[in-house]
Amino acid sequence: MDSSEAMMLDSPSAMTSQECRYLWEILKLTYADIEPYDLDALQGYIALECAESCRKGKTPRYTIPRRKNDSLCYKMNPDGGIAKAYLKIDCPGQWNGREAVSFNSDGFIGFCGWADSQNSQPFYRAWREWCCRYMAYRYEDGRLVEIVDGLENVEY
Repeated sequence: MDSSEAMMLDSPSAMTSQECRYLWEILKLTYADIEPYDLDALQGYIALECAESCRKGKTPRYTIPRRKNDSLCYKMNPDGGIAKAYLKIDCPGQWNGREAVSFNSDGFIGFCGWADSQNSQPFYRAWREWCCRYMAYRYEDGRLVEIVDGLENVEY
C-alpha cells in the first residue's frame, strides 16, 4: 500500500465491516424494517458508490449483475420484513456473483468478504448512506417521518 492509499483509508469516510454492523445496531434497524424495494435502494447505493470509486481510480469496475437470478435473492418473513437476503456484485471480465451485502438468516450481516480494506470502501459507504439517508425515514400518511434515533451520533 502506498502513502496515498494509507491516507485514503485513514480518512473520516473509511469504514470497516464492524463499523457497518455497529451503525445498524445504534440505529436500531431490524430485518423486519426491510422490504424488497429497500433492497433495490441498497443496490442503487452500491451501484453509485462503486461507479464513483472506479471513476476516481480507487477500485476496479464493479457492477450489479444483470442476470435475473444472480443479482438479488431474498426470502420474506411471514411476519413482515426479510428473513434473509443476498446482494451480489460482478467485476466484469474477472468474476461474477460475489457477495456485496448479505443478510444471513442467523442475523449476521456480511460485507464483501472477498475484498480487502481498499476494495470494500464503496460497499461500506453505500451501506452508511442507505442506513442514514434512506432507512432512517419512512412515509406515513404521505409524509416523511424519521423512524430511528441516534443519527445525531453518526457522521455521514
